[in-house]
Amino acid sequence: DFIMTVSQIIDFPFVDDNTRFVIYDFDCRVVISGDWFNDNVLGYHDYMVDTFAYIPGLNKIYVTVC
Repeated sequence: DFIMTVSQIIDFPFVDDNTRFVIYDFDCRVVISGDWFNDNVLGYHDYMVDTFAYIPGLNKIYVTVC
């Protein structure tokens, strides 16, 4: 099985300093929202990703962590 972490998403080429991350827990509650370089988002860099979606027009990434 392939396991992806939040840090791997941060490394995607379309992520820039203006990309907004919204991270949800498994119960679909928002736990963190911010730019990739904010400490609150970086605190989740080792979390495993269940699902994610990138919305190019909004430059947002929605992530559900396990």
